[in-house]
Amino acid sequence: MPGTGVSKLAEQLAIHQSTCSQLVEKLVARGLIIKERSKEDQRRVGLRLSDEATILVSRAPGPSEGILPEALKALPHDALLQLETSLEKVIEQLQIKDAKLANRPLSDM
Repeated sequence: MPGTGVSKLAEQLAIHQSTCSQLVEKLVARGLIIKERSKEDQRRVGLRLSDEATILVSRAPGPSEGILPEALKALPHDALLQLETSLEKVIEQLQIKDAKLANRPLSDM
């Protein structure tokens, strides 16, 4: 059975489906993603990582690693509190009037 499809992947990444399709096609062309048709439903195409991509992913830093988390760890407590307050103000300005838009990427609004 094939893996996640483009629509589901786009939803999980919170990007437009056409953007996701373009990204997937570039990864397929580079041999990092493999498309597989479902045996039960030939219309359904699933995606899976190639062996090369699996190796690359295993070497990639985890979500809590990288420049931003390290920079945040280095900030003094007062600076973190100020940042939190500022981000809360930004979020207040982003109030969504329609709940069905809550998971839609800002670029699509």
